[in-house]
Amino acid sequence: MKTTFLNIILITLSIHSLGQNADSLISRSHFGITLGYISQNNNFWTIGGLLGKHYRSLHVPSHGYGMAAEFNLNQSNPIYGAKVFYEYNFGIILGSRINATTYFKGSVKDFRLTPEIGLSGLGIVNFFYGYNIPVLGSEISEVSRHRFNITINIIGRKD
Repeated sequence: MKTTFLNIILITLSIHSLGQNADSLISRSHFGITLGYISQNNNFWTIGGLLGKHYRSLHVPSHGYGMAAEFNLNQSNPIYGAKVFYEYNFGIILGSRINATTYFKGSVKDFRLTPEIGLSGLGIVNFFYGYNIPVLGSEISEVSRHRFNITINIIGRKD
């Protein structure tokens, strides 16, 4: 009888420990701002929002997704870009990101997919190399296929 009672308690406790409610999952997510500089035949700046998990963690890889705007500061030849991205940081020093960006220069649209890989400091500071893959037929010459960028993610809260 004691053994049966102990087994029931252990099973009940183990089932309860596996359950998570949605509130605990949301509370572990980070919201942040991403700022960056991009060198790709022209100097671009980026600003956007990021939602992710485990940033600043030494033990768990961080990952997140977001939206951002890219722009150059050349008033005589302005180029703007709207992008969505997903990034995954493999612990302390390695990271990767995939971007889908549409650049606008006057009436010309240039859609690019950009895989990036490089160094990442806990997902907070990233230095990446990327290759812009043109998807549409039109290309804006000021946006080269190779790019280097440095990004700073300002994260709102820690796990």
